[in-house]
Amino acid sequence: MVVKIELLGNPQTKLRPRFSRWKGRVRTYDQQSEEKNTARWLMKAKMPFEPFECPLHVEMDFHFTRPKSVKRLFHTVKPDVDNLVKFVLDNGNGVVWIDDKQIVKITARKCYDKEAKTVIRVREADDWHSGD
Repeated sequence: MVVKIELLGNPQTKLRPRFSRWKGRVRTYDQQSEEKNTARWLMKAKMPFEPFECPLHVEMDFHFTRPKSVKRLFHTVKPDVDNLVKFVLDNGNGVVWIDDKQIVKITARKCYDKEAKTVIRVREADDWHSGD
């Protein structure tokens, strides 16, 4: 079974936590809390059942709108694909899968499209081998 989740809007990256000093103490804060809550809510709305508990294969397509000056197919500028993937994996914990340690295979790509969105496809992992 394949579960397909579409998150409309510009793909989000995982940002580093920020630190500040207040009354002599260091405080850590998350500047993405609103984006994370929105992504988790949308993922939960698209899930037809409880989170997966088995090994998983996750495919992610990050679609960006193409500027008029760009003619190439692939999105080769920032943000980095690994930061985009990390945002999806962290926000899928407890919603799409129990924990992202269940993911044994990831396929991800960045491309241009008419509409900015993130498409996530989740399926149970097949018996695949590295060619041994």
